Amino acid sequence: MVGDVEETYEIMSYIDDATDFWCFDLCDWTAPFGWITSVMDAVDSEYNALIEYPDSSHQSDAIVTASSQYYPSTSAKNYVIPHADSHLAALLSDKVHPQLYDALKAFGAKTQASCPFSVPPEDSFSSNAVTWPFNSTTQAGCLWSALSQAPWITVNTPNGTSSSSINFTVAANPSNTPRTGSINVGNGSSTQSFSIFQGGPCTYALSEGPDVAIPSTGGSSTVNVTTYLNCSWSATSNAPGWLTLSAGAGGTGPGLFTWIASPNAGVGDRSGVINVMGTTLTVIDGSPVGTPGTTTLTFSGAPQSYTFNPCQGQPSPAPSNCPQTIYNGGNITLTILNDSYVWGYGCCTTTGQLAQAFANMINQATDALVTATVSGSTLYLTSVDNGAGTNYSVSVSETFNSPYFSSPAFGVSSSPSATQLIGGTD
Repeated sequence: MVGDVEETYEIMSYIDDATDFWCFDLCDWTAPFGWITSVMDAVDSEYNALIEYPDSSHQSDAIVTASSQYYPSTSAKNYVIPHADSHLAALLSDKVHPQLYDALKAFGAKTQASCPFSVPPEDSFSSNAVTWPFNSTTQAGCLWSALSQAPWITVNTPNGTSSSSINFTVAANPSNTPRTGSINVGNGSSTQSFSIFQGGPCTYALSEGPDVAIPSTGGSSTVNVTTYLNCSWSATSNAPGWLTLSAGAGGTGPGLFTWIASPNAGVGDRSGVINVMGTTLTVIDGSPVGTPGTTTLTFSGAPQSYTFNPCQGQPSPAPSNCPQTIYNGGNITLTILNDSYVWGYGCCTTTGQLAQAFANMINQATDALVTATVSGSTLYLTSVDNGAGTNYSVSVSETFNSPYFSSPAFGVSSSPSATQLIGGTD
């Protein structure tokens, strides 16, 4: 309302001034809005005089939005803006703010425009409803507001001063489709965004596994659990006699736990399973005696290509992209128990390159079940532990460019022909 009144006043004043300028003394009528603006001037003067009393020598009240134009401290330095409007909205105007900030900066005064804000970049949640906080960091005395940018996010702490914890609620996700929203924190001059990702039901992933082989002397490891912030989890061992959890057996949101396997004093190998909400890690503890499981895989095949001319029958000269050659590309997946290794091939791959690629992946893997060596196009696998339990299952699968070819360019055969390692004994 204040802004509308000011704009109307300015328009009327402009019309009055224009009338006086162009009419000179030739007109027998005066400014059409003169009497209205005179009344408004009188009202404004009375108001200024009232709030400036008893010191009426100063003609501004815009710096201090109260009944006094002066800060109460006797040592405070006051800077008056002459002829400013006498109402609270003057300090909220987007036209007045920049001038005020620039003036105050010149004297080293802190303003809301100089307030920095820092918030975490993001957090993720499951489909369940949850109430959660995050921290906003700024300077002492800096005002802020927090505004939700999505209808399913409610800010429970909408405003405050200085560094604070901001509480919010995420509504339950009615579908399995993930969604992303945000909360903007700041004061209009400076704003930071806190992103919120909400997925479907709780899921869990472990940083190692699904199988880990350790020597008969025992071992330990710390495993990271990845899940949404509001997902609860617990880790349990099905072989607590020798496979125990020493720390972090459960929690809410991302976390970790540590497992410890005692030395194997028996003659046979053993295995234990750690279960984290249906996601498992199998720890295989080798026998202190016996032999390891082995197998041999041989790669065969050669690159395949298909050439066709999409320009056949078209007028000469033929475009530069005719004819065209397509190569039979694909992937080979080698799975040992539950551990899978994938390698892709293309136009110029050789069987020797494939064998070496799989050997490198296996030998570089942490806690791999087997070690690998290569001779030509043959891959030799040997379990890292001894025992009958090291006769792991082995499988190979292939994908290829099926629209143009009827079979993969490369294949893998085992010797002896089997679907597992053999020779492991206790």
